[in-house]
Amino acid sequence: MLTDVFRARVFWLGTKPLSAGRRYLMKYLTAEIPVEIQKIERAIDTADLSDKPTDEVARDMVADIVVRARRLIALDDQKHHPRAGASCWSRISRSSAAAPSRWRATPISAG
Repeated sequence: MLTDVFRARVFWLGTKPLSAGRRYLMKYLTAEIPVEIQKIERAIDTADLSDKPTDEVARDMVADIVVRARRLIALDDQKHHPRAGASCWSRISRSSAAAPSRWRATPISAG
């Protein structure tokens, strides 16, 4: 699929929280793509499996997020291309290290 806005389910491993409204660099296959987290739809605390509304995703949480890229990108469904289901995210500011994350993307249709 070719899109610039998509939903993703991420397992966040960064030391700093993933935050709505912040810009990140998504390393996807061989590309590095500037993206912004538009919305955190829900987050699941893996310690007690509670579902929490939040604007930040702490380390070891699973979250459903809406992501906007600065340009169109070609995303593959993990079912058809398992290696495309992994990416690495880091804050655009150079102060935080990359946070590997497993994710699954689905397009948001223009409405």
